[in-house]
Amino acid sequence: MTQSNTQFELTPPVPPRASPSKGQRRFNQLTKKIDALKQQLREWQEGVSAYDRAVAADYMPLMEAFDAQRKDFAYLLDHAHDNKLFKKRDKTKLRHLICTLVDELLGRRDDAALKALHDKYSDVTFDEKNEVAGDMAKVMMEDMFGIEFPDELDVNDPEQVRAYAQQRLDEERARAESRRAKRKKSPKQLEREQRQEAEALNIRKSIQEVYRKLAAVLHPDRERDEAQRQRKTELMQRVNVAYNKKDLLQLLELQLEVEQVDQSRVDRLPEERLVHYNKILNEQCKELQSEIDAIVWPVMARLDMPPYTRPTPALLMTCLRDDIRGLKESIAALQHDIQDFQNPQRLKAWLKEYRVPPRPRLDDFFDFTLDDPRAPF
Repeated sequence: MTQSNTQFELTPPVPPRASPSKGQRRFNQLTKKIDALKQQLREWQEGVSAYDRAVAADYMPLMEAFDAQRKDFAYLLDHAHDNKLFKKRDKTKLRHLICTLVDELLGRRDDAALKALHDKYSDVTFDEKNEVAGDMAKVMMEDMFGIEFPDELDVNDPEQVRAYAQQRLDEERARAESRRAKRKKSPKQLEREQRQEAEALNIRKSIQEVYRKLAAVLHPDRERDEAQRQRKTELMQRVNVAYNKKDLLQLLELQLEVEQVDQSRVDRLPEERLVHYNKILNEQCKELQSEIDAIVWPVMARLDMPPYTRPTPALLMTCLRDDIRGLKESIAALQHDIQDFQNPQRLKAWLKEYRVPPRPRLDDFFDFTLDDPRAPF
């Protein structure tokens, strides 16, 4: 790398220390943590992207095939219901099986014919049942978030719920800040605000100082050599991105890259400057962790993982492979049953062993689905 003629310092150097100071140790810890978090974020972004592609390419076609078979099975049971071979107890089981199957299928897509089949065997229409379930879900979500949701909000859509809850939270914060602003502040509060404002100003100045020095060195118009001008243009683009993100660590890394600054010079940063840098780096850690959480939490919800677990990107593909294998087994088993139950006597024998599960309690209403291992399919 050709070094620029323009030289600059990160900050005026101080004499080397006999051992790293507390601020320097914290600086080193934070830079390592940020590197680890950035790597973790990249792994999650790539892992979720690969997972979504695999779901679309491998899992969804199988689920479509499974749904088509379950629909065929529901109509097979419907046809059997009219057969005189099946007595009252058999028909009770058939009605339960048909409604259970159709409920699950209608949860995935709207189908007028399936709704008619459901309503043929249920005391409550599918639309009425869906409305009751929606009301119950709304009550539960309101209790969970401590707010009221408007009737037009689809509480089954996590994005709508999250966006509305965030909007209400922002509004409440704004009202709280407005109330605090109207109160007369104590001397301690005023002193704390002044200190916070001074710290924020120092942090901005720290970032701006590094940015200005980089911009002065990398300005492409000052470079006559075409290759160097291209290199500086690319570096300046990276500098602008880092500055807009307030990414101090990236700016410092770019400064080291541009000037080929020895690490020992970084180790001689004044303690006062380290305090400001560490505040910025600590905020970057929090922001990176928030970005990771924004990816991880929806994944955990999708896979029905408890909140105390901490999945890894590799676990996503393991879970998907398990789901695909289980789905293939379910398809093969249902295909066998459909063929076997073409014989009414075999269906009647199977119904004799089948037990209608007890109605779920209200507490279990949203915990039990047909994807549950306890479910009949």
